[in-house]
Amino acid sequence: MSEWIYKSTAKKRYKLTDNQIRLAIEKGIVRYKQVKNPHYSTAPPAILLNVEDIENKIDEIRKFPKYSDEEREKMRYYRERSLARKNLEFYCPRCKKTIRPQRDSSTFESFWEGMMDKDRALRTLMIAHYRHVHTDYENVPDEDFLSDEERMELEHCYRMYRESHDKWEREDWLERLRNIRSIGHERKREYFNKIAIELLKEDGLI
Repeated sequence: MSEWIYKSTAKKRYKLTDNQIRLAIEKGIVRYKQVKNPHYSTAPPAILLNVEDIENKIDEIRKFPKYSDEEREKMRYYRERSLARKNLEFYCPRCKKTIRPQRDSSTFESFWEGMMDKDRALRTLMIAHYRHVHTDYENVPDEDFLSDEERMELEHCYRMYRESHDKWEREDWLERLRNIRSIGHERKREYFNKIAIELLKEDGLI
């Protein structure tokens, strides 16, 4: 009786890539069948490959390109992004380690898309790092930067939001809440940016 193995097992056992296996299947030199995924019921079907076919044609299969054109393009793209991210790294003497842009960094995306030059992007990233890590920025509520009148308005909006039973009216009060909070958040960011800049100057980074 023919032996069948999962595609993932075949990749490891015979040191094959997804593209080599895909081409082997497309050319009809390796039989395959789809079965229910053994780990996740909602996942796509798993692929079983015929061991005898693989071993009989292993030399031919290994001559197939390891990666498709699409895979090579993705690899090139991520390699270039990695190099670009490395261009924005800096050594933080307080953390005693090299800091690189986080993967969700909007500053990095602006640099990557050519909307921000390296010097400006690096300065922005250093300020952001110092603000978040080396000041009390994360521990201070946005509301601390609102005036007494703005706090009263914030409380009023929150109360009206809770008491309102009309969907559109609630959305309106929620939007007002967000606008007031954004004022406090922006003031807080500017305040701690100034502290971060002074710390960066002390450390000789700017």
